[in-house]
Amino acid sequence: MRISFLCTFEPHTAGGILTMGRARGAQLNGYSVHVVFQPFKTDRYVGKSTGRGYSAPLSQIGKTTLPVTRVYSRFFSGGLLQRLFLLPKFLLIDFPRAFLPLYRSECVVIHKPLPLSFFYMVCLRLFRYRGTICCVHSDWEGVGGYADITSPGNISRKMLVTFCEEVSPRLCDVVWCASRTLYTRFGLSGKISDKCMYLSCGGESFQSAGKKFNGNPRTVIYSGSYKSRQTVDFLTGVARHTCRESAQFRFVFLGTGPFLAELQERVAQEVGSERVECPGHVGHAEVIEYLGKSHFALLYLNGKYPETYTEMSRSSTKLFEYLCAGTIVVASDFGEARELLGGTDAACLEPNDPALFAGRLVLLDRMAAGDLTRISNAAIELFRTRFSHQVQMKELLEFAHSKRKK
Repeated sequence: MRISFLCTFEPHTAGGILTMGRARGAQLNGYSVHVVFQPFKTDRYVGKSTGRGYSAPLSQIGKTTLPVTRVYSRFFSGGLLQRLFLLPKFLLIDFPRAFLPLYRSECVVIHKPLPLSFFYMVCLRLFRYRGTICCVHSDWEGVGGYADITSPGNISRKMLVTFCEEVSPRLCDVVWCASRTLYTRFGLSGKISDKCMYLSCGGESFQSAGKKFNGNPRTVIYSGSYKSRQTVDFLTGVARHTCRESAQFRFVFLGTGPFLAELQERVAQEVGSERVECPGHVGHAEVIEYLGKSHFALLYLNGKYPETYTEMSRSSTKLFEYLCAGTIVVASDFGEARELLGGTDAACLEPNDPALFAGRLVLLDRMAAGDLTRISNAAIELFRTRFSHQVQMKELLEFAHSKRKK
């Protein structure tokens, strides 16, 4: 069976890496796979790539290479005049290059990072006429409503967004919900409830050296984006409280965002640059290296209104990398973290209070090395049996087969 994956992120971004991991997971289950990247607004990624050529290590599993089609088009990132000028190229060259590999496949898995674009609507319509299974990955719940709260105005655009949110599941044969909240919401609709499945984002397996919990210092890692002042306040608070309690800890805050400079300034003033490292944006391979050297990891989900809307329904990809590396996770007792980790021995859940997070880290530091190793191994086993792309793609495609129209 031939499967195609469609993604609107660049391959080197988090969304692109996630798509490639899923494609490799499907390939490991014996499927023929083709990946199509149709990035919208490519200018937003300028400066974050090493070049336009595709990175070979991302597309390889041993000696096997995944076929990849990358279609660049400025049609979606310009103004009205630019779109009119680029329309012939988009219709005659860009669209066929992206669409034909998908149309020739028996199953299409769409990584849907935004509610839905007109491009997707056209693809879904055409796929349905051919009878192809369409699996839409969705990890947003109520984006149109959330946008109304955070950005007043643009009523006509929000009406279109909401329309696409409601119509897109009806055009799909399978709806992959990456959060329990979204699954519950779709389950209330009699028209699509029987074709929805709940499956977290998951992650790709990678090799990581076993954790050694003997000796000091203890390294605590956070990997993510800094899009709000609440995240800066929380991380700074955790580092400050922890370092006051124990001299054995050092922190690594990876990632970038509009509040990165403020985070770097705050931790330098309140904690000390010698205790906290903030390197900013690093490549995915470097993230894996940092994880291999870290003992504990922080997963902060903002539960304050209105961020509750997105955080409640977000399946954080970093969580699965933490688990795969055997890093002991201290997570917010909220949303998907509670859903996926509650009742397991693989992580610790705490309310969103920096002092409580710090207290948990100190308690973990005082545990015997053997007990910490047991928790670390439980995290790896949980990832291997429930959250790896190979396991999840097997579940998804078996569900898709059961729903396929005769």
